[in-house]
Amino acid sequence: AIAEHDGFVYVADPETQTIHVVDYASGEVVRSGELPHAPNELVVSTAELPDEDAHDHDEEDDHDH
Repeated sequence: AIAEHDGFVYVADPETQTIHVVDYASGEVVRSGELPHAPNELVVSTAELPDEDAHDHDEEDDHDH
């Protein structure tokens, strides 16, 4: 499985259960990691995590998030 985002290519190898991040311009593997299972697809998410300090209210208010 292969996915591309922001100048990097993410390559998953199901045989070795690893993922590699490759710099598209240089072709250099900049990071690798082991996966718990053999991947069959990749998805790149560009969403940012919410800032926990950005709430405009007290956490003790009785409501659902």
